[in-house]
Amino acid sequence: MRPSAQSPGESREGLTFRVGSAAVLIFPVIALILAYFVSVNFIADVYYGLAAGEKNFTFYTRAITLNPRNDVYRRNLAENYLTLATVLKNQKELPTEKRTDIETLIKKSLIEAKAAVDLNPLESDNYRAAGLIYTNLIGAVTDAGSEAKRLLEQAVRLNPYDPLLRLDLASLYATNGQEETATDIIRGALKLKSDYILARYQLSRLLTKLKKYREAREEYKVLLNLIGNNNPEFYKKVEKEMGEIN
Repeated sequence: MRPSAQSPGESREGLTFRVGSAAVLIFPVIALILAYFVSVNFIADVYYGLAAGEKNFTFYTRAITLNPRNDVYRRNLAENYLTLATVLKNQKELPTEKRTDIETLIKKSLIEAKAAVDLNPLESDNYRAAGLIYTNLIGAVTDAGSEAKRLLEQAVRLNPYDPLLRLDLASLYATNGQEETATDIIRGALKLKSDYILARYQLSRLLTKLKKYREAREEYKVLLNLIGNNNPEFYKKVEKEMGEIN
């Protein structure tokens, strides 16, 4: 016979009262804990919203301090560090101390990008952000090119239906002088989104560089039809490029 859970001499009503009393004490504690985490995450989201709107690193830091396991916060902070580093890098006659700032920003960008990947290794955007950071570091950081390729390829594997990820990867191959591979990847992106203007434009330019002039003209014609009257300035630029094909 299974032993009774109640004490000797304790009635069933007494046991029920004891369990009920414990529940009355436990449930408010659980509710308070849940309320705390909900409020903390809410405040973190508020700081993140302010940070994204004002590009304010202090707000990003506060949001991450409150919710350090949010990969979106970390990814966006990484992208903003890189953006600021790029702005400083493009300034003329940059003082020596600013060059140090650039190195610091790039290091912080890499740290946050890697953190985002570690926090959510199934999110393609995390790999894309990290991959683009390494792409910008090619020539400045050892093995940046191979690391960028690994990250961008993983992004495509995780989300094979996003044409933007394929275009990023194609751009990396083109930068490395692998134009044929780049055109194949872009064609894959266009199969997913045939009216993808940027991809069509990059393909036209790559075909021209590869001296595949007939194919390049055809792509330029399709591109002009896609642009139409939406962007007159870009239309003239594309038309001019097509006219310069031998």
